[in-house]
Amino acid sequence: MKAIIFGATGLTGSILLEYLLEDDTFQEVLVFSRKELNTQHQKLQVHICNLLELDAVKNLIKGDVVFINIGTTFKKTPDKALYNAIDHGIPTHVARIASANSVKRLLVVSSMGADAKSSIFYNRTKGQMELDVLKNGPKESYIFRPSLIDGPRPERRFAEEFGIALFRIINICLVGPFRKYRMIKAEYISKSMQLVGLKGYSKPIISSDEIYDIANAPK
Repeated sequence: MKAIIFGATGLTGSILLEYLLEDDTFQEVLVFSRKELNTQHQKLQVHICNLLELDAVKNLIKGDVVFINIGTTFKKTPDKALYNAIDHGIPTHVARIASANSVKRLLVVSSMGADAKSSIFYNRTKGQMELDVLKNGPKESYIFRPSLIDGPRPERRFAEEFGIALFRIINICLVGPFRKYRMIKAEYISKSMQLVGLKGYSKPIISSDEIYDIANAPK
């Protein structure tokens, strides 16, 4: 199989890249990035490009499965128009190109709470992105909705670090229908994306507890 990754330098994307390079099922891994990667591998190809102008490389976005791990933060991108262009625009544009190029599967990381009708800008942006990806992307398009993500980040955000510390304490109390609110490790998201990329899934929206179950299912 031939895999394509957008967002391979981020937390979940970088782990996913490692998994795919180690997986013999994937003979080629293409990464589209705005900057160089530190990783080198015989089956890895990196295309440096402007992710906001993907028409320039659309003929290269061809393969079996596309993974989208693109996302920004308000700290990095305080301008709402640019934030929307990244978190909504890039995944939606990739989905359209993937569909036109007959890509079989497309997987994108969204967020718990995504809702196109939400009054909260972050949730509304993610929700609108989901609707447009499912409408315009390949027939087999999947949305991953993780809860708070636990994992090492190059930049430390105080509010997020505080939330992670708190969730580590209360996670054990979140059972039954509340399991989907548990904090989830980045490697579980990446592993579940790898597995769904290989085999597909029974429904398009995958909640955080389902992400965990997929990643930890018996081999």
